[in-house]
Amino acid sequence: MVRLYFAFDTKELLRGDLQSRFAAYKTALDANFMQIDEVRYAEDMEPLGLDWIRLGLQDVLYDPKTREVFTPNTGTRQQLNGPAGENASEEGLPDEAEADILEERGRDYKRDEKGRFAGGGGGGRRSKSAAGKGSTKSRKAATIELDNDRYTIAAPKISKFLLKPGAKHSAEFFDVGYSEQDAMKLNADIYQQFNKSLKTDVRIADNGAECFSIFMELGTKTKKTFRTVWEQDLESEKPRLITAHREDKKK
Repeated sequence: MVRLYFAFDTKELLRGDLQSRFAAYKTALDANFMQIDEVRYAEDMEPLGLDWIRLGLQDVLYDPKTREVFTPNTGTRQQLNGPAGENASEEGLPDEAEADILEERGRDYKRDEKGRFAGGGGGGRRSKSAAGKGSTKSRKAATIELDNDRYTIAAPKISKFLLKPGAKHSAEFFDVGYSEQDAMKLNADIYQQFNKSLKTDVRIADNGAECFSIFMELGTKTKKTFRTVWEQDLESEKPRLITAHREDKKK
């Protein structure tokens, strides 16, 4: 027997403005209790047919029907073990797919007679000029994670917003020397100048989060002043980057 119930539909009466709705949708998407097609349905838009559930930073997708995990940036698929639908498999990551995601090293490291890595070049392919003064600092800066000890940045924030051709502020970053491939370089420059003691325009949002700006001198071929905008939730120990754009600091 099918049990039904009646409920008043108050969505249109309580519908907020566009900015408020989209901010709420972003919160729901980031917390994974709504998916893209559910948001599109709420906005009376055609569904995209996406049955995936994001598992973090938009780089791992999970299909609950087939228990398949898909990683877009490597193009690999993995079947999770355990009970699943009729399309599910108990096999792990295939050997051929596994080979595709192994990192290929550009240097041949040599070991000594005790199996330890040999220093001083060790027969590697790098020239001495590439290992000159300042190269250690550059390599260290290039390995700074987007989620580090000072702040966190969502993976697409730089590559798909700040440094994406045609994006709102990308021309400002290209103008000072950054390119589409300089996501980690830009992150390293932000990391070096991030100092919460220099924050300005501090305000508290309605949800209790602290919003503030930090002015930084960014660029590779020339340095210009950029305003970086941050937000730190009450429960979070680190702020996250909201946006960044060219703006001279007022004196």
